[in-house]
Amino acid sequence: MIIMKRVIEIMYSAVRIVQFSFTFIFLSGVSVFSQSEWHWQHPLPAGNTLNSVEFINEQTGFAAGDLGCILKTTDGGKNWEKLSSGTENNIHKIKFLNTVNGIAAGKNGVLSRTEDGGINWENVTGFSMPDLHDIDIAGNNYFICGLNGFIMRSADSGKNWTSINAQTGLPLFCISFIDELTGVCGGYNIIIKTTDGGISWNALNAGILPATQITGIKYIDSNKIYAAGNSPSGDFYFSNDGGNYWQRNSLGLHYLFGGSVDLVRAMDFENADSGFIVTDLGTILWTTDEGSSWNADSSQRFSYLKTEIFKDVFYYDNHNILLSGNGGRVLKMPGIGKDLVNLSGNNCNLNDSYVTDKSVIYCTGDSGLIMRKKAGSPEWEKIFISKDIILNSVTFSDPLTGFVCSNKGKLFRTTDGGDFWMEISPPVKCIAVNKIFFKDKYSGFLAGGIENSGKGIIYKTTDRGLSWKIIFQNPGEGMFRDIYFKDYMTGFAVGGNGSTATTYDGGVSWNIKNLTPYDLHAVIFNRSGTGIITGENGVIFRTSDGGKSWHYISPIQFKNLNSVLFTDDLNVISAGNKGTMIFSEDAGVSWQKINLITNNNILSLNYDGAGIYAFGENGSILYSEKDIILQSAEIFKNKKSVKSISSLTNYPNPFNPVTQISFSIPRRGFVNIKVYNILGKEVAILLNDIRKEGKYHIEFNGSDLPGGLYFCRMEFENTAMINRLILLK
Repeated sequence: MIIMKRVIEIMYSAVRIVQFSFTFIFLSGVSVFSQSEWHWQHPLPAGNTLNSVEFINEQTGFAAGDLGCILKTTDGGKNWEKLSSGTENNIHKIKFLNTVNGIAAGKNGVLSRTEDGGINWENVTGFSMPDLHDIDIAGNNYFICGLNGFIMRSADSGKNWTSINAQTGLPLFCISFIDELTGVCGGYNIIIKTTDGGISWNALNAGILPATQITGIKYIDSNKIYAAGNSPSGDFYFSNDGGNYWQRNSLGLHYLFGGSVDLVRAMDFENADSGFIVTDLGTILWTTDEGSSWNADSSQRFSYLKTEIFKDVFYYDNHNILLSGNGGRVLKMPGIGKDLVNLSGNNCNLNDSYVTDKSVIYCTGDSGLIMRKKAGSPEWEKIFISKDIILNSVTFSDPLTGFVCSNKGKLFRTTDGGDFWMEISPPVKCIAVNKIFFKDKYSGFLAGGIENSGKGIIYKTTDRGLSWKIIFQNPGEGMFRDIYFKDYMTGFAVGGNGSTATTYDGGVSWNIKNLTPYDLHAVIFNRSGTGIITGENGVIFRTSDGGKSWHYISPIQFKNLNSVLFTDDLNVISAGNKGTMIFSEDAGVSWQKINLITNNNILSLNYDGAGIYAFGENGSILYSEKDIILQSAEIFKNKKSVKSISSLTNYPNPFNPVTQISFSIPRRGFVNIKVYNILGKEVAILLNDIRKEGKYHIEFNGSDLPGGLYFCRMEFENTAMINRLILLK
């Protein structure tokens, strides 16, 4: 199972690579939302991952991260203000010379400076740059490093910049100077040094083994240089003679959660003796003896695989060690080895949500957390019912009677609107319950399964949830992820390996079929009988006949879609991993992409009659008024544009071994259609010629190719469209 999991992760990475290579061509003009139309309700002021943290003094500090997020505090972290950075690119590093002059750098070469403490930011440099990763300041000189061996220097506090030849093309991740002339820079399998202010650089023989990224570096004094590498066990490199001779100590990190590497993310030292290192999966390491020995704290690590728990550490002094990471979190260690204090953010996932007919909103998540917002109140209440479990789903059978279910098969019930919760005895067997659904106050269903065995299970109650019995089992096809009844008799459960179970008799009997090899995560119907199923890798299926037949919709993106929601018979929204959101105004026939406001996974969507809530990873709660969404979509539709490619589809899909590619063009022109495998390698040229206006069909035969995921890419008039092909063998 572990090996298969790693293979799947590698395949997903390959899909993301192909997506990056292709989708910027044809998705760049289809965003209908902007960040300003979605607002954070939790955590405040924002919950995006913070990649960098720095304090200028004990009271004034900054943190920066994904999608241009910059936070500022002037009271030691008690309160934080979200600043307007002027960019939606990820910021990797923020650095201040004093309380007013600072600089931020990040993805796609974004580089901004401020002279008023972050109130206003201006973009600097007029040339193309790769991703920028780190900044250091020596006197009035600013130094920045990034991908492709990129280093820049500014001698006037960041107003003007000069690119420097670092004598390497390798990625550079960290940089440190002890004065305006002498500095070091660490990257992939390399440490380089300059003694002339960055004009020339020489590679140091640090003996970096195995090949690894140097993700933290510190020039302590004229002799001592420290560096940290993110090999599987973690490494601390040190030199006591200015970099001529190096030694290495292992940090003793372990593989976790079946083989995941706890990568070193950042390092900082206050002096030669005392320093900190933080890791991706939540380990904090500190030393007080120049790195000879390290103490470890894993209290921030989750019971399951959760990444980006820490991204940066800043050692201000022995009473102010600051850490930043996912969920907009800034934490403070008030002394070496002391308990952490949370200054901002949250990293507790919110997995499901429910809105009662009284417009009371509930959501559930990690550590037995239930959150509730009553109608008219801006505040979210937090209730913890059992901190050793993950609450996967919540529902109410009437305004006062509600249920939550967990990953350990435990069920809890409230009869007072959520003030008090009682475990139902006996609990359901040791299964993961992923979704709970009531079709009236008596009859409810649980959908889940046994993860290791791949068995899907559905339970039913007819006595208000007091007792439950198994009504359907799906051996070996994967756990059920969602269940929904479109009317009293007709219900659907979806889950692993594309499994879709259907009942037409209220759950007495179920028929099952597999729509796709990919996992399905969510199912919903509108009042007209139109249904949508979403799932892994952007999979969308649609039915217009009440679920008798399901039709594959070509995805416009390839990230998992975890939730889908109808706000009326025509308007439907779906959301998923890395903050992905897509929107349809025609009941799911066509979809438009929504600009990101977060990179956190969105796990649940809900509607309170006025606006849409998005719940997800790291405590994310986002809100947007429906009217704003519809206005945005209308503005998009009315934009003046000439549509170059009318359609690109294939049928059947999945197929074996032949499928028919169908496309249409609005006028005469040159058409190029190619097929690529999951690694982006071209495997077939289907058309490379001029065609007149009209609709065309081309046969693609995959008999000579292995089964798997392929991409059909069509180019016409400097635009492109991609369709995913699934070859089954």
